[in-house]
Amino acid sequence: MQTPPLERRGVRIGLYFFGFFGGLVYALQMVPALLGHRMDQHIAPGVAAVSLAYGYCLWVHRGRKGWEGALAGLGVFLVIWGAGTLISGRNPTH
Repeated sequence: MQTPPLERRGVRIGLYFFGFFGGLVYALQMVPALLGHRMDQHIAPGVAAVSLAYGYCLWVHRGRKGWEGALAGLGVFLVIWGAGTLISGRNPTH
């Protein structure tokens, strides 16, 4: 089934928006974690929502099912957030 042009443009805009915003948020959390500071756990649900939305937009843009992309986005969030928490917790400066 072909996606209408207006919906396709909205998905592309969402893809760019959530991709840029997600990358910025991950960078703002991971750089301090690499320096030994604890990650702010209060923003984790928001970061998860951005990852879900980015995964959804990416999958729909490529013609796949959106819910699968949302699950992939959640998986990426869990891996990156877990790695950041592990890195910040094992840093010898704390």
